[in-house]
Amino acid sequence: MTIVQRMPRFLVAIVAVALALVLAIPLTGAKGGNSAVAKACQKGGWQQLASSDDPYTAFASQDACVSHGAQGGTVVPLIVETRSASQIQCEDDFDGAYTKGDGVARGTVWDGILLYRCTLPGANAMSLMGAFSPLCFATTEGVGIWRASAASGNVLECLTY
Repeated sequence: MTIVQRMPRFLVAIVAVALALVLAIPLTGAKGGNSAVAKACQKGGWQQLASSDDPYTAFASQDACVSHGAQGGTVVPLIVETRSASQIQCEDDFDGAYTKGDGVARGTVWDGILLYRCTLPGANAMSLMGAFSPLCFATTEGVGIWRASAASGNVLECLTY
């Protein structure tokens, strides 16, 4: 005669619930998605959004935006650069102060019309000529010429004639 011992029903129920919980956790994920980000990415919203880590670069697609949010990332409005290449060069590369020209013609060809000026913090303007001149020559406002000016030699100007 075989003796079969039965587990009490409540113990079977506890084991079944525990097993169900263990199996359910990986299916739902330990980290929930970000439905607010997913919603913001829909209907073209992804084109005006960027990761908070790089607010100057838009998402490549709606899927990329949604995926970023699903991984716990946050989004911010895309920052669109409105400065000209010459202003970025002056302020970011040279640590200078950018001034847009006034459009007033000066007396000679070499004085021309001031397009923009970059005032440098104590730097020698002549030493930056190689970096400054390509943007000045490529200006869309006319044929650019450059000059270093001011008695201290810390001003770069781009003019057209």
